[in-house]
Amino acid sequence: MDLDNVYWDDFDWKSYQELVAGIFANEENRVEVEYDYSLPGAGEKEIDVVVWDESELFNSIHLIECKFENTPISAGVVDEVSNQVIRSDAERGLVVSRSGFRSGAVKRAEGTGIKLITLRQIDPDTDFADDAVHSLKGTQRIFIRDIEILDMDVERLDDSPDGEIQEIYLSFDRLNSRLFTTDREFLGETLIDRVNYLKRTKSVGEHTEEFDDTVMLIRGEFIRL
Repeated sequence: MDLDNVYWDDFDWKSYQELVAGIFANEENRVEVEYDYSLPGAGEKEIDVVVWDESELFNSIHLIECKFENTPISAGVVDEVSNQVIRSDAERGLVVSRSGFRSGAVKRAEGTGIKLITLRQIDPDTDFADDAVHSLKGTQRIFIRDIEILDMDVERLDDSPDGEIQEIYLSFDRLNSRLFTTDREFLGETLIDRVNYLKRTKSVGEHTEEFDDTVMLIRGEFIRL
């Protein structure tokens, strides 16, 4: 689709998917539309858009549900995407809607970590001044910042403070970087999520992140950060 020569009225649900895919596409991402993605225990499920993002410190997979509907999206759609992420090896789920989201969907997204995006036609009467609205361009330029973890002090949750100190090297993935409270309750995010959030929000320089009363499950053991 040539987005320089297309108008919003020309879109349908299928071209809307292509538009969403185009927004996420760049040299460091692999993007597939209507992709049959494997969900353990449920076979393959056709996902509207799948993004393999290799631009972050940790490679990540995003499952995206596109909703080209005339009414706001309900919480049920958020639940469906959340279940897909939980049952797969994907790190993140997103719902893109042209008509926004109901309050229940917004609340559910806050509890599940699903990202909600409204992608619609700009209304010059309410969004911007007339002279600020020109045309939809199909090119997105993203500048990626690098982040490096310099040092991380950890200890086993059940060890005494005088336990032996060892230096170890780990490769983090979605399963061995989940964050919990010291009561072993899942916080709904991983160390990968936290690092990528800091990457997007922190200015250039050295930053110390505190993990108060937070542990991580690594190789079957709870490790205090």
